[in-house]
Amino acid sequence: MDDRREDLIEIAKLAEIAERHNDLVDAMKKIVKSGCSLSTKERNLLAVGYKNIVASPRYAFRLLSEISLKLNDDDFKNKMSTLQAYISELRQEIKNKCDDILQLLDVYLIPKHENNDLEYAATPNIEAIVFYLKMKGDYHRYLAEIATGEERRDLAMTASNNYDKALSYGNGHLPPVHHIILGIILNQSVLKYDIFHSPQAAYEIALNGFKSVYSLIDSLPASDCEDSRLIMEMLRENIANWEDEI
Repeated sequence: MDDRREDLIEIAKLAEIAERHNDLVDAMKKIVKSGCSLSTKERNLLAVGYKNIVASPRYAFRLLSEISLKLNDDDFKNKMSTLQAYISELRQEIKNKCDDILQLLDVYLIPKHENNDLEYAATPNIEAIVFYLKMKGDYHRYLAEIATGEERRDLAMTASNNYDKALSYGNGHLPPVHHIILGIILNQSVLKYDIFHSPQAAYEIALNGFKSVYSLIDSLPASDCEDSRLIMEMLRENIANWEDEI
């Protein structure tokens, strides 16, 4: 597999450069399903690929869902059935892609670093398990965005539980200013705001997270600092926006 793996990694890198994200995902899926562990760079390739193939239908779903709420004029009512059908197609596309990465996480990636008792594996890669649990939270959040009623609530709770689990693994092993930890705090606060419709909870998570690491940012190596600073800036912006709503 070694030679084949190297070929697939090169294809994935080239596909990222060419913005051929479906090709990137296909290459990384083959590596994951071969049973290989992923390096940090390879994990990032996998994450970039799936994030990009889901981004377009997520944006389209949000945009068209907003439009559907504004079709009140009689002249537009005849368009509603077509619009709803298209929205349903986008919902299924998002679901299929989220289910795809969630299967890779549950079947191939997370079990390498976590046993059934949620204890650390014999040779744990803490950053990897935190990274994968964050991804699991993110893609359940995306599924919650397109769901309704109890299903939406259950998916949101699953997302929240995975964020909490990721933080529990990371605490004491990764610095609080680590970009993955900050990313979890950011995304969990967005979950509270967008899905649970709780500006107060979103604000508190973001503010507490920001305050807890503000004085530590300069202690990071230069190679890690850029990502963490970017996330902190997003936290700062959200805090300012949400403060007006509580």
